[in-house]
Amino acid sequence: VGEAPLAIDGNPATAWHTQTFGSPTLGNLKPGVGLLVDLGAARTVSADQLTLLGDGTTVSLLTSDGDQPPNSDKAMTQVAQATDAQSHVTLHPAQPHRPRYWLIWLTKLPKASGGFNGGVAEISFQPGS
Repeated sequence: VGEAPLAIDGNPATAWHTQTFGSPTLGNLKPGVGLLVDLGAARTVSADQLTLLGDGTTVSLLTSDGDQPPNSDKAMTQVAQATDAQSHVTLHPAQPHRPRYWLIWLTKLPKASGGFNGGVAEISFQPGS
């Protein structure tokens, strides 16, 4: 858990951070890193507003319709993506989705001191109809 609650605390000055990698593609060590968000119940979402650390992150929004948390990103469905995103980005699924579990999945990280790292300062799900 560690820093994960900082991504939803309403304070953009605090954040969840990735580790530092030797390349923007996570050192080719793994396909991505991210935060799994449990909304507590299935809720219709039309957009997800993110405040990311740094510019140039590739971020995807994945969902799971299951009753239990998914055990990997492969058990989820990608519903939106932003490539080389700026620090403020809104991801819009093609249609509103109603799952309980959402994954903010970073697959390319921006340049930072000592390598490449990123993070999420705020996550805000926008209700859909």
